[in-house]
Amino acid sequence: MLKKLGLDGKVDIRQFGGVVEADLGFRSRQAEGRVASQAPGPQAKLLVDAAELGIPFSMNLLAVSNDYYRKSPKSVEGIVAAYIEGIAALKTRKPQALKLLEKYMGPRGGGPELHYEFVTKYLDDVPSRRSSGDRYGVRDGWPVGAGQNEAFDNSIVERLVQQGLIDKLYKGGKS
Repeated sequence: MLKKLGLDGKVDIRQFGGVVEADLGFRSRQAEGRVASQAPGPQAKLLVDAAELGIPFSMNLLAVSNDYYRKSPKSVEGIVAAYIEGIAALKTRKPQALKLLEKYMGPRGGGPELHYEFVTKYLDDVPSRRSSGDRYGVRDGWPVGAGQNEAFDNSIVERLVQQGLIDKLYKGGKS
C-alpha cells in the first residue's frame, strides 16, 4: 500500500500486535493512522481503500495440514463447500445478512450496511488464490513470494465449481 501511494520509507511503521492492540494504539494516539478492515471509531477517517488501489486482500484463509487433508478429504471438501455456501447466502440474502451482521458485529466501526459493503467487496463467489496479482501469502509464519504456490491448493474449489455448486447457489450464474 505504501509503495502504491509513494510513501515507502517515508513513514514509521509500528507493530502493535493484533486488531485490538492496533485499535488501542490508534485511539490513544500512539499512531496517527492504521491499516484496518473496519473503522476504529467515528473520529477515524478513511484515507485509502486497498480494493480501490487494486491490492489483493485475503479476508479469510482456510488451512489444514497436508496430513489431515490426505486422511479426511471429504471433511475438508465439506468445510470448503460450507464456506462457499455462506458467501452465497451473504450475497443473495441481504436482509438476513444485515440482521446477522448487526447481531454479531454490533456498532464496531459502523452499522451493518457498512460491514456488508466491506465483506461483499472482498469475498469472491469463487474463493481461491489467484496466480496473477495475488502474490503474497504466508507459509510457516513467513511470507512467500510469487512462484511458490505449494502452500496453496485450489483443487477442491475447482472441483466444486466443475460440479456446479457456484451455479446452483447463484441460480444460474455468479453475482
